[in-house]
Amino acid sequence: RSQMARPEEQDPAFMLAVLFGIEGAEVLKFVEDEENDAFAILIETPLQATSCPTCGGDVVAEDPVTQELPATTAGPKHLLIAWKRRQWRCSNPTCSQEPFAEQSDDVDAFIKRVKKR
Repeated sequence: RSQMARPEEQDPAFMLAVLFGIEGAEVLKFVEDEENDAFAILIETPLQATSCPTCGGDVVAEDPVTQELPATTAGPKHLLIAWKRRQWRCSNPTCSQEPFAEQSDDVDAFIKRVKKR
């Protein structure tokens, strides 16, 4: 009798959580390089309620930046994860806060684990 894969095993966000500890991320793009036995994925972490870290006021979205995380492996393949990282600026013109980017404890933990290897 054939075994059917559970739906979550086919879900890229589930695989990111299980394999790399990055919970709830959405895979925006997946590129496989068969010649070099590698692949790359572009992720976006869940949107969090955000306020200015300096004054606590409202923020305005800026253009996101793409941050490449340290390369790792997934089975026999090399893996590069790029994070589409949101950025904001404070909407209060008198606030001294410079534009700032979103933070992710899961991404920070992934970076630490990969760098230890």
